[in-house]
Amino acid sequence: MFAPLVFVVVFVSQLHDVAAQSGATCALASFHWSFNSAEKSPCDVASSLLGVCEGGSYEVQALPEGTHYVGPTINGANACQCSTVTYSLLSACAQCQNRTVTLWSEWSTNCVGASHEKFEEAIPSGVLVPGWAYLDVETSDTFDAAKAQAETQTSPIPSSTAAARASSSVTFSPGSGALGSDNSGSPGKTASLTLSIVFVITLSYTLS
Repeated sequence: MFAPLVFVVVFVSQLHDVAAQSGATCALASFHWSFNSAEKSPCDVASSLLGVCEGGSYEVQALPEGTHYVGPTINGANACQCSTVTYSLLSACAQCQNRTVTLWSEWSTNCVGASHEKFEEAIPSGVLVPGWAYLDVETSDTFDAAKAQAETQTSPIPSSTAAARASSSVTFSPGSGALGSDNSGSPGKTASLTLSIVFVITLSYTLS
């Protein structure tokens, strides 16, 4: 008599997300309001979001004097870059370094599509996006620091729940996705992956 003997073998390989650190540092104490509830600067949060489309982490570099962050290239545009959330975070990052910002219409010029007031990709675990980053920038065509700061004082959206606004999807052309300033910058990449593989092995044995 033969009876099936079933073994379920589960292999789980997991690389945990590591909080991104940018090369940019906020020099102006007056911009401390732009830090999230975990005391991460907008530069650090932007690094984490940009890393989602780069297969790992992305370093937002410090801006030399007289420069500003520029939008994606036509071949490198992706969903992470073409979001007003990322634009707002990088604008705050620039201003807290006492640098200028570019207009949203200029930033998004090379985007096949753009997401407004939301971030299309899944936000990594542990990354807290401040509520002010989800404010409208399309109407004024620029990031309004005063409006963003007022949002934190009057009707703040907790960093831990702000990510829930992300929804829907937009298709973008593939590319390296590297952003830069007037001098450009190069990203650093660290893989972040969760992989689960389940094997079901069925054997037969003889019952005497």
